[in-house]
Amino acid sequence: MPKDGTEQYARVMEGAREDVYVVATRRSIRTDAIKVQFDTGRGPGPHQDHILTISTLDNAVSVERSGIPHEWIATLGSGYIDTRFVKCVTVMLAKLEKDAAEAGIRL
Repeated sequence: MPKDGTEQYARVMEGAREDVYVVATRRSIRTDAIKVQFDTGRGPGPHQDHILTISTLDNAVSVERSGIPHEWIATLGSGYIDTRFVKCVTVMLAKLEKDAAEAGIRL
């Protein structure tokens, strides 16, 4: 992949991470209490589908979803977060909140 394409892919992925933090903020989750990672252990990409992991900072509690289509997150610069991605992240954050609360961790 040409350098420009690699840089654009990296910007898209960073934008997707930021989108997860936006959804977390909407749910009143402290963004400094969670960590968001895409495609951990898969190499730099590009990937057509993604693995999203959201965890507490200490990794004591985490949730993961695989098979997230790249088209759901490739909205860089549009000011829009794909509704399907929002729903996916919302479900993941609800599970993270529940599991963290059971572990005595406040988000």
